[in-house]
Amino acid sequence: MSDRWKHLGPLPLRLMLTVGFLVHGLPKLTPAGHQAFVASLSALGVPSPVEVAWIIGGLEVVGAFLLLFGCMVRYVAVPLIIEMAVAMFLVHWAKGFGPGGIETNLLYIAILTSLLFTGAGVLSIDRHRELMREIPDEPAMVRRERPVIVRTP
Repeated sequence: MSDRWKHLGPLPLRLMLTVGFLVHGLPKLTPAGHQAFVASLSALGVPSPVEVAWIIGGLEVVGAFLLLFGCMVRYVAVPLIIEMAVAMFLVHWAKGFGPGGIETNLLYIAILTSLLFTGAGVLSIDRHRELMREIPDEPAMVRRERPVIVRTP
């Protein structure tokens, strides 16, 4: 396969993470889903479960949209990796590697880590911002140099 498509590599990763985080994050922000998540956090002994539930639900939903648009991907990847690691150890570890276990968490962590290293890719707000920083304020052809005045005696 040619290298002309390799710059699109992060896009399907971002899209899949967006779907995953929205599917799991949106219910945490609904009244019934929030109460169920608070009960789960309380059972795990998490301090301030109501506040933590809002923070995690908000992180997943806001993070999903930032990933979707490729905005601040390297910054949002870090708290999402931490969240996935904590969920893996507190909730899924006992089930081992497989359905309902740590497999999904490890996949999310691996994808987020690759985005942390590579960035959001070309179809992203992050890339657009990089390109805008590279454009000089005045193009070189338009720049006006001071005229050199040569005085002859």
